Amino acid sequence: IVGTVTAGYPLITGVAAACGLAATWAFYLTRFFDALIYVFLPQINITIIRLVQGRNLRHRMTGRTVVIGDVPWVAQAADAFLSKIFACSYSAAGLNVLSGNPNDHLVHRHTHRVVRGALLVVGRPDGRLAALTSAEATTSLSLAQASSIQSYGGTCESITIGHSPYKLPLSKNGIFLKRHRPMYLCEKLVLEREGEKSLDGRSPGSLLGVYNKYHEEGAELSVHSLSRRNAVQVLTASRIKAARQKGNLRSVFDEIDVNRDGTLCLAEFTQAYKKVDESLTDAQIAKLFRDADVDNSGTLDYDEFCEVMNLPEMDMLNILEADARNEEGLLMVEPSHEDYFGQSIRRSAPKKIKAYTLVESQEFSMSLYESRIASLQRFVSMTVMFHQMGDRAQKFWRNVSFGYLGYRMDRTHSIMRIATTASPVSGAEVRDRRHFIALVTAFNNALGVIDNSGHILLSRRRTESYRLTSRQNSAARLSRQSSVASATGA
Repeated sequence: IVGTVTAGYPLITGVAAACGLAATWAFYLTRFFDALIYVFLPQINITIIRLVQGRNLRHRMTGRTVVIGDVPWVAQAADAFLSKIFACSYSAAGLNVLSGNPNDHLVHRHTHRVVRGALLVVGRPDGRLAALTSAEATTSLSLAQASSIQSYGGTCESITIGHSPYKLPLSKNGIFLKRHRPMYLCEKLVLEREGEKSLDGRSPGSLLGVYNKYHEEGAELSVHSLSRRNAVQVLTASRIKAARQKGNLRSVFDEIDVNRDGTLCLAEFTQAYKKVDESLTDAQIAKLFRDADVDNSGTLDYDEFCEVMNLPEMDMLNILEADARNEEGLLMVEPSHEDYFGQSIRRSAPKKIKAYTLVESQEFSMSLYESRIASLQRFVSMTVMFHQMGDRAQKFWRNVSFGYLGYRMDRTHSIMRIATTASPVSGAEVRDRRHFIALVTAFNNALGVIDNSGHILLSRRRTESYRLTSRQNSAARLSRQSSVASATGA
């Protein structure tokens, strides 16, 4: 614009003049088109850039919006980081940053803001782990709902970041992080039963169905096996089976209770339990015996015997696990050298415990992995991507202006270098409260010293009084003895 206006030859008019156009009415027409070019020059430039980059031409050309979806701490920290990166940028390259939890309120709060051209960055939990499959499925559904919002045939550009190498159908792109950990037992089960290529590249909904199938294996009652047609039959059969098992336990108890005292010692309980399950060792059976002996009598009555025999699989597994606490009660966790997490538990668990029960026993470990490790890796990935975005915008202004419009994205407009959380009370109020607490504490300490001194003084007086009384009693006793002796001599 500066060049053409200064030279007096706008683009189309200059080209027409160079071609020998001399008609006056034609120059009115060329200047009209030159005016349109000046008015829509930003849109023309953006269209050219999008043609070169291969991006959607119908995306909005105004300020871009970035919506970050992940667990709260990742979303909020990435929001603050990206906002800081673009804090010193010019308004033409500014960003409006929003964040939310895709498992909670992202759809309800920010879906209407996911407009054409908005960038939606979503962190996905690793759904290959049984404890996180449902969370990844929920996250995927939130992204699908946001990506389904269309205007003039365009929608948001969604990017997913996670460890599961499955690209969601409605996402623009996917960033897949390496696992850098051994497999868990649930992943090992899928590979053993479904095949080598059945884990990676599988949708979270499909994995959720697989794990639900494993969970219902061997179960008498399940959500999918019970219906209105067979409810009476199935529930009645289950009740009859439970009654028969209770009767069998009674007969076993009476058979082992040789002395007929109504209790079982450890040896008798070991003999009775091995009739039901021969896979447990004597040490494991002793653990179950000690846990069932609620009154610490050293024996089990019939009710305690029934409770331990009907113990849920998860409770039995928790009892049989080695105690990881030392004498001081501190947890002593040894590093794992297993080929996959859960290998040692799988080897030592009783045979009657189902495989998926062992998987459920690792759910807390999976949750810790997600909250402490996997989420941190996603956050680092987001910061790397956002830093590259900010660095490109920073270099652009420096390059096109020969350094005059350059800025540093690590700086801030604020003169305050350290920001603390706002206090609900003034500093004077805090100072007065501390002074008040110090005075009350000193007064109470003084009362304690005085009270202790009084007790010491009273104790001394009682001791001296006791000694004086003892001396007086001794003197009176000696006087009576001498009087009796004199009377006897006379």
